Formats: sequence, C-alpha cells, structure tokens
Amino acid sequence: MKRVLITMLAAVCTMAVLPAASKKISADKGIADVISIAESFGDGQKVSAVAVKYRNKIDMNSVSIEDYSVEGREIESVFTNTKPEFTDSPVDGNFV
Repeated sequence: MKRVLITMLAAVCTMAVLPAASKKISADKGIADVISIAESFGDGQKVSAVAVKYRNKIDMNSVSIEDYSVEGREIESVFTNTKPEFTDSPVDGNFV
C-alpha cells in the first residue's frame, strides 16, 4: 500500500484548529495553502502526501488521524511541522 500521510483538499476540510490564542477557527478560514508532496517509486513519481499550511501555528499534540478524512484513502499518520516535509520529530508549526 502506498504511504499516504494526508491527502485532502482545503474545500472539504472540516477540522477545527486550536491556534496559540486558544480560540477555535474553522479550517476553511484557517487554511493558507495546500501543498502536494511527491516521492519517486519504481513505477514513477507519485503524490504520497499533502501538507496543509495553516495561518496559525498548530500545537503538535492537537492533531490526530481522526481529524482528517479522504474518501477512498487511508490516512496513515498526521503530524505538525515548520516545513511542508516528512519528519520523524514533529514540532509545533503551520504545516500539518
């Protein structure tokens, strides 16, 4: 199975985000950008993840797999980062 971290479109995101100010902002107003992340496999390059950039910093302990859904896909992990890239050490950041 392909490794899929987050595959979603900003238009269908319904997650509520808790920014540093501790007030809830709906994701459709909090999303600044959606960036596809591709990896090279034996049969070519494929999108394996999507990084959602939020306007506010996201606490790394506030996100979980249950916060996201993608029809026809299985989300294997969700984490925050300061850059739109894979990491083994999540940190608070604008990217999920």
